[in-house]
Amino acid sequence: MKEQQGELSELVSVIIPCYNIADSIEKLSAVFNQTYTNLELVLVDDCSEDDSWQKIQAFKQEHSDKNIVICRNDCILGIGPTRNRGVALSSGSAVYFMDADDELEPDLVEKMLGKLRQDQADFVHCGYSSHCGNTVRNYSIDKELLEATDITELKKLAFQFNSAPWDKLVARDFIEQFGIEYPALYSGQDQCWSIQLVLNARKISFVNEILYHQLSDNSLSVSCNEKQVQSLFDLLEFDYQYIKEHVQEPDVSSVLLTRWQMYALEHILSLYDRLAVPLQKQLALLSRDYFQQHGIDLKGHNLSFSYIFPVYRFIPNTQKFQQLRARLKYNNKLYSLMRKLSAIINIVELVTKEEEAKAKKAAKAAERKNSSKS
Repeated sequence: MKEQQGELSELVSVIIPCYNIADSIEKLSAVFNQTYTNLELVLVDDCSEDDSWQKIQAFKQEHSDKNIVICRNDCILGIGPTRNRGVALSSGSAVYFMDADDELEPDLVEKMLGKLRQDQADFVHCGYSSHCGNTVRNYSIDKELLEATDITELKKLAFQFNSAPWDKLVARDFIEQFGIEYPALYSGQDQCWSIQLVLNARKISFVNEILYHQLSDNSLSVSCNEKQVQSLFDLLEFDYQYIKEHVQEPDVSSVLLTRWQMYALEHILSLYDRLAVPLQKQLALLSRDYFQQHGIDLKGHNLSFSYIFPVYRFIPNTQKFQQLRARLKYNNKLYSLMRKLSAIINIVELVTKEEEAKAKKAAKAAERKNSSKS
């Protein structure tokens, strides 16, 4: 490859966190089928319960002609801190994460690294496909991201970036300059990583091609339990505080905090639908308290879009009024989600009060019964 013999001869680190991947070990050798060959493969085992570590060691020995770094955590750290350790162990001037079960297009590194250096970007973002049974869905880069005219506009769209790390190649010096790393959350670490990348970037570039193939079913990897409920609020708080502390431009901060509300509402309601009833009640009450702490009135937006539509439909659908129309539709969706969550909270509050009243009544009855016996 000409570029590799010239300017693009730098080392690229491909980092794979490993947990119970014994059945996927042989697939890892596919990394070395990339058209860009100056690669370092970093495998970090997070205390697998199967024989993954033994197979990782054997894999390194079998491919002694390749640049492979392996290590095993002393205790289970979780996927975020395990990725951090992979970065610390790596030596490449660019960093790329992938999952052990997934597949890369042979020219992924070549195309993304070429774009990274050509545009002097901090990271490059590509499209991906998701495979579930016989269903394959292709996800190109969001149209709004591609049409953004500058980095300020891209930062306003931070929540529209796919949060997964495997569609991004990141410059190492960028990671180190801004101290970007995964927080130790139960889940949702990818979103925290993604927002750090976007909000600190000076230049973001895109390769609008499907270069990564997600074969593993990550949707089932985290159970919907009490830890998942708390972790969602940890994630939301991380994003909220990061925006408040790292975004200096008032207009960008204002847009991001509004989009953060939308992100929060969508994820709370999505999680609510997947929980058992006791955890649904817990999530609803935690949501009420959380939004109150941040001064967000869920009940203050009762205006239905049906009142706005008579005005909306007369706004010309032209370039001049495109932003106004989009803002009205966006606010309608935001307020609709607020009303939905507010209604859920109202029902939960009523049920909780009834349960508390019944419990008090039962306690008093038991007390009277005990008194009469004595």
